[in-house]
Formats: sequence, structure tokens, C-alpha cells
Amino acid sequence: MRGTDGHLALCDRRASRRVRRIPRDDSDYPATLAALTVSPASIYLAGTRARLRELLARPVVALVGGARSTYYGRELASKLAAELASAGVTVIAGLTEGIEAAAHHGALARGAGTIAVLPAPPSAPYPVWQRHLHARVLACGCAISDAAAGLRPPSRERRAAGARATVPAGLLTREVLLAAMAEVTVVVEATRGAGALRTAEAALELGRAPAAVPGRTSDVCAAGPNVLIRDGAHVVLEAADVLALLQLGRPRERRAKAH
Repeated sequence: MRGTDGHLALCDRRASRRVRRIPRDDSDYPATLAALTVSPASIYLAGTRARLRELLARPVVALVGGARSTYYGRELASKLAAELASAGVTVIAGLTEGIEAAAHHGALARGAGTIAVLPAPPSAPYPVWQRHLHARVLACGCAISDAAAGLRPPSRERRAAGARATVPAGLLTREVLLAAMAEVTVVVEATRGAGALRTAEAALELGRAPAAVPGRTSDVCAAGPNVLIRDGAHVVLEAADVLALLQLGRPRERRAKAH
């Protein structure tokens, strides 16, 4: 019996890692992406279509931030994600170290599904050293990307030297995908120039004012959110603030759908 259970578990893992292509005219293609002026011709899913439908039927919040982060920031990201998940919100993030990994962990700690948005094929972790978190995400959530194949994550050594993943022509960046899929984007911690700020900029360009968690002005990891707040981003102190923003956004979405 133990052998049979182990075989079934292996089959489940293999099934969750199998990549499924979802073209733009498919009913399972995310509506928020379909509404983009320029949307991906297809997205690629690791996980089941049923699970993706279930997660996207709920309000979706992106919790983003830098790999360079503080213990406080990671704990707060995890707490926000856990409380949002408990309130029926789907938390999405980019699987990267620091704030976004903490967000995934927070949602998973409540037994909730979470979506990892990746710039590379979704069946493998990106970055590669997040393989254990990637496996946990696929166990009860899913990973998506608009990249079918062809991107190799830089090694730790290349990353330390400043190497970044390049995005092939015609594909959206992970930051744009995150902002497009989320009703609310929250920057928890980020240094100036961090990718999370590009996610906030993308949200603003899509007509969705980003939100940010304020921090000490002397803390470099709070520099990004503090600048966003100075420039008009919503302030988030707790999960209730995010839930209030979701309620503000929903009437606008209903009016848009009515037209």
C-alpha cells in the first residue's frame, strides 16, 4: 500500500508540473490579461486548469518586494498573505527571494493556493534555488508564465555579478504580468530600482493605483514604498487596508463589464 501511495504521489507531482498551453481565445485565459491592449497570445500553466479557475474566481492581490529585505518585511509579507488568504483572497507573487517568497509561504501556511508568476517556463522554479517553494506552490496552487521555453535562470554566481534574465521579444516581463493579473498590487519592501517598483509602475499604467507599506526613512529597504506613497500610492498598514481597496475596485470592474 505504501508503494502504491508513493506512486500516486509521484503521478500527482508529475501531473502538476506538466505544462498546459492556454491560448487567448480559451475560456480559461485570465480575463485581466485578455483586457490588456497587448496581451500574450498564450499563457503556460503548471498546475490544473480547475485550480487556476478556482484561484482566479477570487479577488487577486499581488504582494511584491525586493530580494533584499529585512526580517520585519518578510514577516509582514507572510502575515499579510496569511490574513488575505484566510479572507478568501488569492495571493500572487514572483517566487523570488525575500518579500515574494515570504508572501507565498504565508498563503501556504493557511492551506491556501497561491499563484507564482514566472518569466520562464512554469514547470521549473525560477530562480532555480527556489525549487522547494516551487514544489509547495504547485502542490496546492499553480505557476503561470507567457514563456513556453528558452530562458535559463542565471546561476547564483552570475546573479551576484549582476546578471539578469532577458525577456525575449513579444513576451511581457514578470512585473507586468503580476500587475495585470492583480486587482491590487502591494509593495511591501523594496530598495530604489528594485523590480517591485516596476510592478507598481505597471499597475499605475493599467489604471490601478498601487499600494505600499511605509517604513523608516533611514531604511534602504523602505525607500521604494516610501517614494510610492509620496507619489500617491495607497498606504497599507494591515490586511484590512488591502481588503478595503478591493472593495473600492470592484464597482469599477462591474461597470466596465456592464459596458
